[in-house]
Amino acid sequence: MSGRKSDRGRERDEKGLLIGGLIIAGLIVFFFIFRIDGFTVTGNYHATDQEIIEYVMQGPFSYNTVFLAMSFNDREVDDPFIQKISVDMKSTHTIEVRVTEKKMIGSVFYNGSYWYFDTKGIVRIRSDFSEADYRAHMAGKSYSDIRNEAVRNTVGTESKGTGSSGSQTGSAGDPAGTGGASDPSVSGTADSGTAPGNSADRSGAAEAGSTSGSLRKGNGNYIPVVTGLSFSAVSVGQPLTVLFTNVFPGLRELKKYVDEGGYEPDSVEYTLDGEMLLMFGGITVNIGSFTEIEEELYVMNNILPSLAGQSGILHMENK
Repeated sequence: MSGRKSDRGRERDEKGLLIGGLIIAGLIVFFFIFRIDGFTVTGNYHATDQEIIEYVMQGPFSYNTVFLAMSFNDREVDDPFIQKISVDMKSTHTIEVRVTEKKMIGSVFYNGSYWYFDTKGIVRIRSDFSEADYRAHMAGKSYSDIRNEAVRNTVGTESKGTGSSGSQTGSAGDPAGTGGASDPSVSGTADSGTAPGNSADRSGAAEAGSTSGSLRKGNGNYIPVVTGLSFSAVSVGQPLTVLFTNVFPGLRELKKYVDEGGYEPDSVEYTLDGEMLLMFGGITVNIGSFTEIEEELYVMNNILPSLAGQSGILHMENK
């Protein structure tokens, strides 16, 4: 009797060992078959592919395609620019990482920092770096190299606070374009001359006599450094209090236009009267103070290529 029980016990032990061995072998095969050896990253404009992958692949099972696909399904992350990350398994050995960044429409340079604001004008991010810096980083330059550049030309890029008066104090060109032709209507040629005012306040706009160069298409995540705006204070989580209601709707339209393949301005400035100025090399386009600027941008898009090599003001504010 005891011999039979002993045999049954041995059988159970053997079955247990066999099942355990099969499970272990299955796990080894599972992690070997689904081990990551290739990836693609999309939607990242402020962190390199390698930085995103290093963030995603953390932990003992992070090199498994199935594990990552299950772990990162629209996961919100603690990052100034990134809203969420998703991982899709494209094959047993490859994954696609989709990055969704927060929707910023512009930034202002103030008190030594860049303050990024969203579609409603709420300041969401304070950064030491401009979009040009982030582009340089994405192209392979380290943040330390960017930070340690000999001289960074920031003349004219800082928006100025209003203090208690609340008056517009940001630098801007002549809103009426008195330096140009007397007819302010949209035309196929630029006016002779440039908008009056301090050239340093033009945020790098080319002076009269220079050529417009080649027009640059947007890269899908256009966030300009906006000059000429005035505000009393800047704080993350608080609205950027500007004087004109057309500012944020206009910047939303501009971002949409550039992100969809439109021409990217070298700089964006607002005048004392709240008119939007777009600089393309030697060409300054005065969009005006409209809230909806989709039509003006459409007309501008058709005219700009014909202005190559010219300089001056394209008046659209009285269109």
